[in-house]
Amino acid sequence: MPNFKTLSLLSILFALVSCKEQVQFSDEDDFSINARSCSTSEDYFTQKVLPVIAQCSACHFDHDGSNELKIKNGDQYNNYLNMRNYILDGFEQVLLDKPSGDNDVFHTGGIRFDVQSDEYANLNEFIALVHTDEESSCDQLNQSASVDVNIESFDQTLRKSTLLFAGRLPTSVEYAKVVSASSLRRVLKDNVMKGENFEKFLMESANDRLLTNKFNGRTSVQGYYYPLRDVLYDENLGGDGSNETRDLIDLSLKQMPLRLINYVVKNDLPYSEVLTADYIIVNGYSGPGLMGDDFKGEVRQFDNWQKGDITKYRFIMDEYSETNFSLPDHVLSKTDEGKKRLPQAGLLTSPVFLYRYQSTDTGRNRARANQTLQMFLGVDLEGSIVRAQDPEELTNFTNPGDPASSCFGCHKVMDPIAGTFQSYGDEGEYLHKENGTTTLSNSYIREGKRGSNQSNPLRYHTKDTWYRDNLIPAGFESENMNKDEEFWYQSLQDQEKYVDATQWLANKIVKDERFLTGTVKFWYPVIFGTDPINAPVNTSDANYSERAQIYEYQQNLIKDLASDFRFRKLNLKDLLVDMVLSDQYRALDRKDINTNTEFVAGQGVLLTPEQLDRKIYAVTQLGWNNLSNSESNRKLLSDYYFYYGGIDSDEIEKRTSEITSLMGLVIERMTGEFSCRMLMEDFVLPQGERRLMRFVELSYVPQTQPENASGVYKVDINNIRHQIARLHFDILGEDLDDDDPEVDQTLALFTAVWNMRMNDENYSDNPSQNSEDPIYNEYCNTGGRQWDTSVWPYKNPEQTLKSWQAVIIYLMSDFKFIYR
Repeated sequence: MPNFKTLSLLSILFALVSCKEQVQFSDEDDFSINARSCSTSEDYFTQKVLPVIAQCSACHFDHDGSNELKIKNGDQYNNYLNMRNYILDGFEQVLLDKPSGDNDVFHTGGIRFDVQSDEYANLNEFIALVHTDEESSCDQLNQSASVDVNIESFDQTLRKSTLLFAGRLPTSVEYAKVVSASSLRRVLKDNVMKGENFEKFLMESANDRLLTNKFNGRTSVQGYYYPLRDVLYDENLGGDGSNETRDLIDLSLKQMPLRLINYVVKNDLPYSEVLTADYIIVNGYSGPGLMGDDFKGEVRQFDNWQKGDITKYRFIMDEYSETNFSLPDHVLSKTDEGKKRLPQAGLLTSPVFLYRYQSTDTGRNRARANQTLQMFLGVDLEGSIVRAQDPEELTNFTNPGDPASSCFGCHKVMDPIAGTFQSYGDEGEYLHKENGTTTLSNSYIREGKRGSNQSNPLRYHTKDTWYRDNLIPAGFESENMNKDEEFWYQSLQDQEKYVDATQWLANKIVKDERFLTGTVKFWYPVIFGTDPINAPVNTSDANYSERAQIYEYQQNLIKDLASDFRFRKLNLKDLLVDMVLSDQYRALDRKDINTNTEFVAGQGVLLTPEQLDRKIYAVTQLGWNNLSNSESNRKLLSDYYFYYGGIDSDEIEKRTSEITSLMGLVIERMTGEFSCRMLMEDFVLPQGERRLMRFVELSYVPQTQPENASGVYKVDINNIRHQIARLHFDILGEDLDDDDPEVDQTLALFTAVWNMRMNDENYSDNPSQNSEDPIYNEYCNTGGRQWDTSVWPYKNPEQTLKSWQAVIIYLMSDFKFIYR
């Protein structure tokens, strides 16, 4: 790698960078959350009772009996209400006696703690507070906690949000329009949340959760069942068999679920449609491959995304016959034109989603059920369940659906949902066995067909679509999917509305209260940079009280956001705006410096390589690339993508949240290499047309030049100061006066580099060419631009080009540039 600056410049630069006051976040540098003015039972429940009931959730997921306590996973507020109502209905003594074994009361789950324990005392205190609340002046059960932080201005929120959503800077007109929260909402929704970069934001963010971009360069669906080879090889469809065409087909397929989300949001449709959509989104590559001649769009066009249906599919009828991509009579779903199609339920039936989260003979769609719970209801099933630890139990209970098994609490929630995916095979195949009637495992079908097993009620019978030995019927929560008691074939409730179990499931999910909070949790890390914390469990932890307060704040924020999401008719744009208007996103720093609570503010989120690439272009109107401004050559999206924390949705699934030493080297390379080219591109333009350097010329110097110096000089410290102040605003968003101490600091760097170069005769007047001495190697990557070597900025005897380069390196290395 060529040395783009001298050793002396490096030492000065890093010395000065280390002096600059920067925003930093550490474990001890957090934000305080004020407690409420009065202690209610809900406060106490969050801080003291949640750890107690964490060990109860394995059994108390759902109970039909009126005298049983119900704990609904992933719903802290409803759990509080359930316990509160349970107490007010007269069962407070039962609540104490069962888990403690006191008064010889039997408890199926056994003794969980004794009467002398902290858990017992906490429950007893909670019961007292519930009764006190009925008579107290604390009438707000769900009063949000407040955050004691300084809040950024609306202009700052506009800039940060416009960079995030649209990958650009706000216009002067947009700045002028924003004077309040409501005007900020209008500008973000009407002006910012549109265009190609907003679509990129949506799809990148959604993929960080769905991870359907896993199949880079590989088939992302079970290709045998679709006429995809026609798109690749059929000359009538423009097929040429090339790797480029193959890659475009794969890219089009794997983007289908992300394009559905983009379609719903872009058209201001209710977000519930990402699950209830009875259509798919296709383009000129995926459309012909899933619809054949039913696709009416322009083939081999990548950007012509539109609604479509899967109308071509190869059904395996028996050992010896299959359909030629035509749908048999038992497929009931039809298009508006009356053509048969595979039934769709938004993301749940996307071929890519099903192929990404594959099943097995023993898994039986449970992985898909688990992902559905987590992604769309915000339920972390694995993180909230007590796993079986008793070796004897693990030996005696081989069926996790057995109510006597400690696995039952989890499987009672997961297995009904798994059953609703019964039309889809391990890799997403639709009813691909037994004359197009089932997807059950081959071993299960073979066992059932044996003569000695045909009368076994738990074995396969002809036309079964689900496992008889699963014990738990397909459905959702406590509701059976089928109208008949038999659950091993589909006899859907509301069959006039739904033709497949996944459609029934999708409609149940979007009507569940947790779909609102689940959607907030899905997009929460996109805006705030981290998932909400889990409820603290160990009351003996030193920071338990603080974390309990943070947990309470975040849960209240999620609940408030979900409530407004419902009020605004499930419009995702409004939800995202509500998030950026929240104190958590707009917090600048804490007011109370004597706090150890953990609160992640919107200022401390590391930009992804995609976001940093767009920010570089937004600020400079240039991309950091190899030879041209083409998207494929952007270095943060190609050469350095994985070095800078990128993901492949496969082996690397999590974004890097803290900068590493390797990422620091990428920043050093980017700023050093890109800054020189950016300045040359800017200075070659007339002053009024420049993007950044609008207030100075290369001839402007900070002080009188040394004797015998060549060049045309103009001592103009005022314009240099003003230019520096504008660079702070353009690059970092800092609105500084020309005499601000930050401007003084940056001016000191500019002057130090200029003096160093003016007083060392070894520096060339041509800062873009190589010198024989490596210390003075000043190669400048110009991105392939052919410069006129007879004019500035190629000739710079005034030595200001490299001085400005030091300033650009300094600012683009700043925390505020690489974080948001």
